[in-house]
Amino acid sequence: MKELTYFKAAVEAISRALGDNDKIVVLGKGMTAGGKDGLFNEIFLKYGRSRVLDGTADDKSNIRIALGLAATGALPLVVVDGENLYSCIEAIAVDACCAQTAFNGQYSSSIVIWSDYGYADGDTPAEIFLSEGFFASLPNLTVYCPSCPEDACSMMATALRFPYNGPTLVLTDRSMRETSAKVTEEDAAPVRPQAGSQVIKEGGDVTLVSYGAMMQASMEAAYRASQAGCECELIDLRCLNPIDTAPVIASVKKTGKLAVAQAGWPRGGVGDILISAVMSSDAFDYMEKPVKIVSPPNKVIPYGDFAEKTVLPGWEEVYLAIISLI
Repeated sequence: MKELTYFKAAVEAISRALGDNDKIVVLGKGMTAGGKDGLFNEIFLKYGRSRVLDGTADDKSNIRIALGLAATGALPLVVVDGENLYSCIEAIAVDACCAQTAFNGQYSSSIVIWSDYGYADGDTPAEIFLSEGFFASLPNLTVYCPSCPEDACSMMATALRFPYNGPTLVLTDRSMRETSAKVTEEDAAPVRPQAGSQVIKEGGDVTLVSYGAMMQASMEAAYRASQAGCECELIDLRCLNPIDTAPVIASVKKTGKLAVAQAGWPRGGVGDILISAVMSSDAFDYMEKPVKIVSPPNKVIPYGDFAEKTVLPGWEEVYLAIISLI
């Protein structure tokens, strides 16, 4: 058991996977110098230049290089800087997601892309990425979004040990960089082949669904609501594409009320995708009130730590949404 931060937990899974599968290679900017923030120093010293490769200065080009490596039988992990995730959309949505169709299934397109996303104190508007809902809507793309160090480790392990025949995107929220927890051997091993939705707390009054960094605010809000006599059933989506809707639908049929807390913008976000699935199911007949979505306003996040915190939701906004459903 190790005490690891959110990002280092993912690196722990990568290191173990490299030891177990000699087809895995790591590709990214400055990887032989430790990569972003030196996270890969130990991995480079352990596995060397044959397994840890310096890519170009252009992240989207590195994704395309990874697809070429995958066609030769390798399993590449591409490390992308979150501030460049916007510029990588074409490489992911067109080149990676369409590779199987474009090449008529003749070559593997199994690649894993690891990127940070979201916001952290001091980010500029250009660095803040709140459009994870875009990736959640892409066909042929698996999207993992861990909400704690344990899941960061297990989901990265799952992505590398049980690769989908296509691209997998692992999104880690940069605001949780220093969040730490004890990560066990079980977390480092992909004991869960698919990272489906998980019921974190059972309750019968309101179904509260979240993912990523917003899970922390949701857990606090659920606790505060229980103090006020409202028991939430809290569900962590964990995988944004495909979304495991079965636990959510079962919970809504029990509670009749649904709230979704997300850090992404409201239009076309994960909440929209989830609500569409719930309303298209037999859970619709059990709904007692309209669904509540807690999210930032649909506008550019202003620059500056204080300004960011005035528009990004916290536990208070989630709590108010829960209480409004009672």
